[in-house]
Amino acid sequence: MNGGRLVGERNRASYQLRWLALALPLSLLASQCGPVKRDFHTTDAGDEPGTPTFVAPGDACAENGLRACGGPSQKQRLLCANGIYRQDTPCSDNENCDQLSGNCSTIVSECSGKVVGARFCDATGALKVCGLDLVRVESEECDGACSNGRCVSRGCGDGVTTPPEQCDDGNDVDNDGCTNECVSAACGDGVLQAGEECDDGNAADNDFCARCRAARCGDGVVGPGEACDDGNSVNEDACTNSCLPPSCGDGTLQPGEACDDHNAIDNDACSNSCKRPTCGDSIVQAGEACDDGNAASGDGCSNTCTVPGCGDGVTQSPNEECDDGNLLNTDACTVACKKPKCGDSFTQPGEECDDGNTTNEDGCTNACRLAKCGDGFTQRPNEECDDGNTTNEDGCTNACRTKRCGDGITQTGEECDDGNTVNNDMCTILCKRPRCGDGILSAGESCEDGNQKDGDGCSSSCQTEVCGDAKKTGTEECDDGNRNDNDGCSAVCRNEFCGDGIVQRPREECEDKNTVDTDLCRNGCKNAASLNALNGDCQNIGQITQTVCMVAVSNWCKQFNNDSVAGMVTGQKADNEYTVGCINGLQRYEISSSLLESKCGSGVQQSPACREKTTAACAAMGAFKIGFYVGAGSTGSTTVIACGAGTKTTSESVPSCNGIAD
Repeated sequence: MNGGRLVGERNRASYQLRWLALALPLSLLASQCGPVKRDFHTTDAGDEPGTPTFVAPGDACAENGLRACGGPSQKQRLLCANGIYRQDTPCSDNENCDQLSGNCSTIVSECSGKVVGARFCDATGALKVCGLDLVRVESEECDGACSNGRCVSRGCGDGVTTPPEQCDDGNDVDNDGCTNECVSAACGDGVLQAGEECDDGNAADNDFCARCRAARCGDGVVGPGEACDDGNSVNEDACTNSCLPPSCGDGTLQPGEACDDHNAIDNDACSNSCKRPTCGDSIVQAGEACDDGNAASGDGCSNTCTVPGCGDGVTQSPNEECDDGNLLNTDACTVACKKPKCGDSFTQPGEECDDGNTTNEDGCTNACRLAKCGDGFTQRPNEECDDGNTTNEDGCTNACRTKRCGDGITQTGEECDDGNTVNNDMCTILCKRPRCGDGILSAGESCEDGNQKDGDGCSSSCQTEVCGDAKKTGTEECDDGNRNDNDGCSAVCRNEFCGDGIVQRPREECEDKNTVDTDLCRNGCKNAASLNALNGDCQNIGQITQTVCMVAVSNWCKQFNNDSVAGMVTGQKADNEYTVGCINGLQRYEISSSLLESKCGSGVQQSPACREKTTAACAAMGAFKIGFYVGAGSTGSTTVIACGAGTKTTSESVPSCNGIAD
């Protein structure tokens, strides 16, 4: 017997027993590593002792959110959801599911591509073993030397096959038909030989290495983490291609399932019971506000899975008047679940507008009509007024403007309104018809001095006063309406008078340019008047106060183109001659005859007593100092008198006009 070989056999057996102690007792792991999530359980009575049985999708679980592994050295993780394990997101390529935590952990680099239990020599020459799930490393004692992952006793490897050696090729190559323990290579010897995928050193087919092939789903052998293995690729039979019994959530649509999205999310397009989401399935899906699993609409969640409220199609009293379940504001129920009415902020058929307030002056009236001129509401700033009628001539026009001169509408108090600012057309800017004396030069006027007086340069008819216009103005001494001489008023509107050296015929009979009244040409430029000139009614001094004498003198005055108001004989000279006066420039008045106190009877109207009464009557009517009786009035109780200022003036028509006192 070779002592070295015996030591090697003992060491291998000792390691195998030791590894089982590391890998299998969950209580030992828990005591060394603290609390762990349960990811496998031991077999029930009757199973081989120490063989782990892993959880599978569909197994019952008690703690939601608890994770476990689908088997040793697996990528697949399981998640406890709603009382059963379901497949969770698998680990990445460089990770395995850690059975101690149920989380993904990085595979130890030296164990990548190896199986649990694989041995290797580290950099220090120590013997190491790939531990649980290949994510941890265990150390193994070696009495000999570590060679190619084996503890080699002294003697084996010397090239001489000596019992109990089955072979000895004298090298340290372990997979060349003769292992480094001098045993002939064979499946199950724990040495990975050419053509073997694995070699776990045992004859069990339900572990991770069966017949030196890595356990896989579909190999026909129920291996670790597999609930079944029918050795085919049919996914819809009694064993899926993931070696699990068909179940909701396995990602395979089985008979009786409406969908299977292979996740544990209950409120996506496929529920955890493999049904399409519907209102009433007690799962709040996207687009649902609630889901109470019943068809009642009055219990806080409607049968359309909406929280009761306006727009759900169910009228909720007392807050809702209606609920038609749509977003139309122009039908019989608004989006505020109120019956339509003017003032609800929604423009309904028959309404022109609806601003939801009670202000009539904001563009939309309380009758839901668009504001317009004439509706009775003043819309500022565009309207100045609105009286709600169609009368254009009151205080507010039909254009909703306050009446004013210049608005083109003739209002009360205006004579006209042509709507312009032209002052000399047919309507002034003061909305008055143009008239002479209004201070505005209008069409047809040659001047405008703001009054209707003659003699100030602009006549009462608003024509510029010039010589020959029949109006005495400015420096004119006279104006007889023509530009002729020899008619009493010269062509330059100067008085033609007796004594100017020019005989003005037929008014003047002579002209001697002196004041001698006893020569052949009397001061009146007439040959001396005789009694015959006045006719027989004034033949003696007693007759000169009589009316008939007055008429005779007036007729005598007319031969000088003087239409005098009154004619007076004021004295008698020698040689049967008279001094006469032709009175003009007086104002006529018709008064009550009683004012003359019967002093102007027939034949004595020119008597001093009558003159006194008529002068008093004139003084009572104005600033008059002299009065004359003219004749009977329009009725038997009235009399016509003539009143004057009483100032002696020179008359060109009757030269000197002497004989009238102050």
